[in-house]
Parts: sequence; C-alpha cells; structure tokens
Amino acid sequence: MSPELLYPMVTEAIRRAETLGDLGAPGAAAAFLDVSLLEEKIAGTLPVTDPEGAIARRGAVRAALSAGEFGRARHLIERYLADQEGDETLRSALIEFSQQVDASEAAHRAEARDLQGILDPSQVKVLEEAVVNLRQATGEVLKLTRRFAVGKKEMDRLLVTQSDFIDTAVRLMDQSKGVLRSQRHDRA
Repeated sequence: MSPELLYPMVTEAIRRAETLGDLGAPGAAAAFLDVSLLEEKIAGTLPVTDPEGAIARRGAVRAALSAGEFGRARHLIERYLADQEGDETLRSALIEFSQQVDASEAAHRAEARDLQGILDPSQVKVLEEAVVNLRQATGEVLKLTRRFAVGKKEMDRLLVTQSDFIDTAVRLMDQSKGVLRSQRHDRA
C-alpha cells in the first residue's frame, strides 16, 4: 500500500486516538495501537532518509507508547536504531523514547511490588489470565495486520477483544490500589 493511501488513514486514526484519549475512553489504547500500526506501514514504504519516513518511525513508536504497548515500542526502537542511515535527530528521539519505555516499565514494576500481598488469590488469577489473554490478542492483531489479509470487521473484533482485556486488567489494578491505600491508611 502506498504512503499516499495510508496518509488519510493515519490522519483519521490519530484524530480518533487523541479524541478517545482526551475523553479517557477505554478504547483509546486500541486506537493508539492502530496509529502505531499505520505509521509502521508508512515507515516500511519510505526510506529512513526521507523526512516522511523518519516522521513515520517516530510516530509508530510514540503511538505504541501512548497505547501502553511497551514491548512493541521497544521492538520498533531497536529495529529503527539498527538502521544506520537514520539522521541524528531521529536517533536522539528514539533514544529518548527508549528512556521513556524504561521509566514506564520501572513504574509498572514498582506498582506491582506495592500490590504484592494485597490482592487476594482470585484477583491475582483473574489478572494473570487477563494479561495472558491480552498478550495473545495483541499477538493476533499484529500477525493479522502484518499479513494485510484481514478485513476491517475482523480487525475491529480483535481490537475490541484486546480493549476488553485491558479494561479488565485496569479495573482490577484500580480496585487493588484502593485496597492498598485503605490498608496503608488503617496502619497509619
């Protein structure tokens, strides 16, 4: 698919993702993942030496970060940094994104450590299942998107499934944070 066909699609996807993000809507993460996938497709059609190719590479990583897809962001960063033809501005942006991924992952690990021992076993099991299912759904979305053999209806179904898993995990984490805060307050 040519960049000229992808540009209007990515523009609309960005507008949708930003609107959902501003509203705090549950589908915002999935919408940002759409943006990342489209930007990656554009980046794949343009050389890194083309300014639009560099913009698409930054956009793919930035959108992956906005979607909370840190593994995807890291993969894209590593892939784009391996391209020796990239200019210093792109390399600097990718290194900065890498630092953001590191900080986000560290914050998630710290939050998980704070919650250890607070969740009851049934919550832990549900959360673990949600994470496994989310990873499976994300993998399926990426595989199908790479093949371009998926219709919009199937892609939407997979993204809704992924969004449902994310929502479940977020709700459980929020409930757990509330329990943690009340237990800390009770101890004080």
